[in-house]
Amino acid sequence: MIPIASFVVVVQTNRKTPWVVCRRHWRKTACTMIKHTYEIRHLQAGDAEAVHEILSAMTTMMGTMRVPYPSLESIQERVKPVDGIIKLGACHEGNVVGFSELITNLDVPRHRHAGEINMVAVHENWLCKGVGRALMEAMVDLADNWLNLHRVGLTVWHTNDHAIRLYEQCGFVIEGTMKDYVYREGEYLDAVVMGRIRPKQKNMA
Repeated sequence: MIPIASFVVVVQTNRKTPWVVCRRHWRKTACTMIKHTYEIRHLQAGDAEAVHEILSAMTTMMGTMRVPYPSLESIQERVKPVDGIIKLGACHEGNVVGFSELITNLDVPRHRHAGEINMVAVHENWLCKGVGRALMEAMVDLADNWLNLHRVGLTVWHTNDHAIRLYEQCGFVIEGTMKDYVYREGEYLDAVVMGRIRPKQKNMA
């Protein structure tokens, strides 16, 4: 397991009209300027119920490949440590309000330099409050400064404008589109492929 210490991220949100998913429709909600403090840490076995609540929400179903009604047992298995997969939780006042996974390729010599952000999921009551940004920043920091990942990729549905903007702000660029990639509520959606190449670091004197 990567020896990541818990650390605190302070996020100030001031986005006026971010997109928030609400079952079959996209709606706009106003976010006020509030500072939130999150602790980012490895997931633990005791986090399973909180992660189950996050991954069972319709907001998560709409933005991922997940199928409704996941069992608690399946989530208990998911939060267990796995070599090569970094599983992070964003905590506010001790409660897990966000979950993310960064997949690495330890056993593939010619692909060790590349990683994949498999998921960024936020509790439905904590959308638009900087949780996703805090998790993204933590994963990018791990990739750049600790895991020596030259490239990190991800996929996002073409309807998720808010997530695409966040990823772009974290240094990701759109690399292509996979047509009719996912089936959601009776229709096919395209997947946007995004990637980030680690910026060249200046030589330290």
